[in-house]
Amino acid sequence: MSTVGIVFLLVISLVLLAVIVGLPRDIIRNSLNGIMHREKILERVGKLRLHKMLAALGIDDKQYVYNTRLTDIETHMQRCGNCGSKQECDRQLEADSLTGADKFCPNNEALVSQQQS
Repeated sequence: MSTVGIVFLLVISLVLLAVIVGLPRDIIRNSLNGIMHREKILERVGKLRLHKMLAALGIDDKQYVYNTRLTDIETHMQRCGNCGSKQECDRQLEADSLTGADKFCPNNEALVSQQQS
């Protein structure tokens, strides 16, 4: 085998070794980052009325955060924060009688569909 062939084989072996070691490490790191990000989202949801609405609908907030796209969760949080019916929402959530949420909650349709799935 020539010197060029040996060098080529050595370079290919090093690249392959780097991929074999690096790829699983990056996958694990990305997975951990995703979990940490979802935990932060869960913490933010817990500070909003959205948390109480999820509970009133019988939706586990952790399951909601892990089964819903992050962009949808951000949209739900924005809608909840900008909602003009906060008093009605608070009244019904405090009374434990969630009736007519489709008339005042901008997230009701999405949350009900989440509840059914």
